[in-house]
Amino acid sequence: MRSNVPALLLFVYSLSAAGQSIGKLGPTYSYSDSRAGITLVDLGNPAAAAGTVTTATIEWYAPTAVTACSGAFKLKILRPANSSASTYTVVADRGPFDTGATGFVTVLLSPAVTIAPGDLIAITQLKTFSACGSVLFDSADSAHGVMVLSGDGSGSLNGTLARRLSLNARASTTTKVLEGVLAAAGSVQGANGSSFKTSLQLTNLSLAPISGTLVFHPVAKQASASDPSINYSIGVAQTISYADVAAQMGASGLGSIDLFSTAGGAPIAVARIFNDLGTAGTSGFTEELIAPDDALHVTESAAFPHPIDNNNYRMNVGIRTLGDGATLSVYNYLPGGGFNATATHTYPPDYFEQVPLASFIAPGQITPNGMFYVSITQGSAVVYTSTTDNRTNDSSIRFGVK
Repeated sequence: MRSNVPALLLFVYSLSAAGQSIGKLGPTYSYSDSRAGITLVDLGNPAAAAGTVTTATIEWYAPTAVTACSGAFKLKILRPANSSASTYTVVADRGPFDTGATGFVTVLLSPAVTIAPGDLIAITQLKTFSACGSVLFDSADSAHGVMVLSGDGSGSLNGTLARRLSLNARASTTTKVLEGVLAAAGSVQGANGSSFKTSLQLTNLSLAPISGTLVFHPVAKQASASDPSINYSIGVAQTISYADVAAQMGASGLGSIDLFSTAGGAPIAVARIFNDLGTAGTSGFTEELIAPDDALHVTESAAFPHPIDNNNYRMNVGIRTLGDGATLSVYNYLPGGGFNATATHTYPPDYFEQVPLASFIAPGQITPNGMFYVSITQGSAVVYTSTTDNRTNDSSIRFGVK
């Protein structure tokens, strides 16, 4: 880490540290299909890597009068066929499981289930809504959807597609799950008299209390069991806040924050990174929680413009690799097109670095309104740029995420 870098940074989790998971517990809810005798397949949150899952949590909605229900649902892991995305094999069929009143339902998967990249999670609702309730969906973007199949499913994913929805169901290695990371975390004195801090708000929009842990990881170091941490607990529809979260965790300097859930799903997390000017106020930007699957992987890429004015603005490039390390190919382009420099960078697993733009590409090759392009050729990583005004210390950050 160079001492002249004032802007706060991005840290992304390692799959090896966080364990494996399939599916997602969204921070909100928007819909449920109350019919019995249907199977709901989450198409938008497949397993990202191979591993073993031992526990599962779903968000359940039940009528007010329902306090307990036996044999309410089954959980399935489906593996789409390589030759046809519309057909699948059932890797695991666990349950029936009991439910209670509205809230999160956590069950053990026995025996444990071995998952592969691309596997899908599914829930079969066995009883009527009036008797038991139903699993909840969350709103999502156009890349997500839930396939509704009749009965236990017939071996085909040709059902009715509910678009822009995500099933609030997840299976994981442990009940402590890394939901994502907060970029630009820290409490640090920067260049040109700047004093950067991080405020954080966590909001629970689920139907039951949630809890978890925030962990601060210092820059230029891999995650450690001794890293500062703080536990949180949030009631239904409540918001908690930290005025200077790194300092409140007993940390200082630059770094990042991992957000783990231990009961329920993720809160809505909003961090504000600001230069504290005392009585003159603050300047900075707001950054939300970055989902774990938003890193760049092999064949994926991102482009970053150079600053408009290299005299008044400084740019730095940050890299955070995941558990398999990463190799990046970099191409630097002139304002009028065509590239004038290339570079290749290889990083070990779970490595975090931030360097000036000229060090990342090549000295003397940085031109106003130019652009550099990063392609991941091995492993996975988060790539970002941080741009700061040398006159005011106002800063911004741009992420190369999918």
